Amino acid sequence: MLQSVVCLFNRILFRFALQPLNKVLYGGTYKVVHTCSATGKRKVFWCCTWQDAVDWVSCACNDDRVTVTDTAGFVLAQRG
Repeated sequence: MLQSVVCLFNRILFRFALQPLNKVLYGGTYKVVHTCSATGKRKVFWCCTWQDAVDWVSCACNDDRVTVTDTAGFVLAQRG
């Protein structure tokens, strides 16, 4: 029980510690990754708003898998 509480605390701390750094490095709040299962090729897009991220998800018609994460790496949405 204590280990799970410590793990949760570390994830929250890690999230808020890295969020400003990722925003400075990449300039976006959301990372959208398109993955083609046939070739294994990945395309990464950084977006500042949720609407931009959703727009990038909708244009991934040829890619099998699309994942939207925040700057801390938490998966917010996934298709495929």
